[in-house]
Amino acid sequence: MKLQSNVLWKLVVVCGVFLLAVGCSSADSAEKDKDRETAETVVKKMFSGPNEELAENYENIQQSASEIESYYDEEFKPYFSENYYDDVIANRTVNLFHSKVQGINGKMNVEDLTIEPVESAENAYTYTVKVQITKVEEENETVELSGRINFNEDGAITRITHKDLDTFTKAVSAKE
Repeated sequence: MKLQSNVLWKLVVVCGVFLLAVGCSSADSAEKDKDRETAETVVKKMFSGPNEELAENYENIQQSASEIESYYDEEFKPYFSENYYDDVIANRTVNLFHSKVQGINGKMNVEDLTIEPVESAENAYTYTVKVQITKVEEENETVELSGRINFNEDGAITRITHKDLDTFTKAVSAKE
């Protein structure tokens, strides 16, 4: 009788540990899926547009600085940690692309996007994106860009790094 009780107790403990492990891994998986979706959304927004309203605001930047700031606050701020968002705007981490494309009266469109987890780091993803740059009176150009996005445990972005800024800058430089 005691042997059956021990076996039953061990079986209950093993099942409990198994259920706990499955529950934790599915929560981790759901968190990783949310981080991946956030990374995808932010990269698409960075490399699309600028939309008509933002383009007009860039054209009248002296009069429209607060509208431009409001646009980025609305479109990007919810995805970033509070401390990092101020750095993102100050260092032009997200708004550089719109302003450069607007400088040539162009538009950007994401053609292909891949988001992959970084194996050696928790809560980090790499992105590779093909961006078509439509230029006025010039041939369109497609560039491939890449970078890395880090998240905190709350799912907020804490760092973005871009690797191919020279490639992008050359593509949006006005030809003379």
